[in-house]
Amino acid sequence: MRMLLADQDQSWKEEVVTMETWPPLKPSCLFRQLPKFQDGDLTLYQSNAILRHLGRSFGLYGKDQKEAALVDMVNDGVEDLRCKYATLIYTNYEAGKEKYVKELPEHLKPFETLLSQNQGGQAFVVGSQISFADYNLLDLLRIHQVLNPSCLDAFPLLSAYVARLSARPKIKAFLASPEHVNRPINGNGKQAEAFRWTGLVRAQPIECKRIKDTKADHEIPEPPESKDLPEREKPTPQTRDKAFQSYQIPCDNGTGLPPSSISVPSSGS
Repeated sequence: MRMLLADQDQSWKEEVVTMETWPPLKPSCLFRQLPKFQDGDLTLYQSNAILRHLGRSFGLYGKDQKEAALVDMVNDGVEDLRCKYATLIYTNYEAGKEKYVKELPEHLKPFETLLSQNQGGQAFVVGSQISFADYNLLDLLRIHQVLNPSCLDAFPLLSAYVARLSARPKIKAFLASPEHVNRPINGNGKQAEAFRWTGLVRAQPIECKRIKDTKADHEIPEPPESKDLPEREKPTPQTRDKAFQSYQIPCDNGTGLPPSSISVPSSGS
C-alpha cells in the first residue's frame, strides 16, 4: 500500500498502533481488526478492499474488464502466498522455515509463468501498465528475499521484475527512506536482523488506513506471546480531517524502533 501511494506521488499520514494502544482501540474497529483506512469521508477496513479502492482511484486496475479480472486473480494468488508466509512467521518460524523454503519454488512458479505470458516478462504481471497487484507482488517477493536471499535464483523473470520495479524512481526513493528502512518486517520481530542486513524493506502493520501494508484479509493465528494483538500486523486509522487519508500501523515494542507517522492529502473525496 505504501509503495503504491509513493509511486503514485501521494502523501499520507500514518499512525502507529502499539500493543498498548491496540486493546482499547480494537472495539471501535469494524471486524475488530486492522487495517483501517480513511480517504476523505470514506472509511474502509480489510486490506484488499483498500488496495482495490486505491487501484480504482489511480487507474491501477487494468485497461479493461478482462485485465481487471486478471489483476484480481493475480492479487488473490499473492494473498494466498502471503497467508502461508504469515502463518510461518507467527506460528512456526523456527521449526517450519526449512520446509517452507524448500516448498517455496512451487508457490513462486505461477508468478514466473504469468510474467512469461505477458510481453515475455519484460513488463508487468498483467498488461502494459502497472496495477495494484504489481505493488502487492513486489512487496511479497522482497520480503521472501529477506527470508531466503536466493529464492528467486531459479526464476529469472521474477528476479528481473523485482529489480525493475524497485528501480522506479519513486519506489526507489521510498525504499531508501528512513520510514521504510526503520520499520520492522514483522510485528513479532522475526527476520528483523536479516531485514537490516539486506536493506530489503517492508513491514506488516497491525492497523492501517488509506494505506495498505499488503496484508491478506485472511485471519492469521496470533502468536502465543501476544494474544492481545490484532489477527495480523495491519495499520489502523484514527479519524482525521477529511482532507487527509490516515492509517495506523502497530509496531512491536520489542523492536526498539520508534513509531512512525506519515500523512497523505486526500485524492479527491
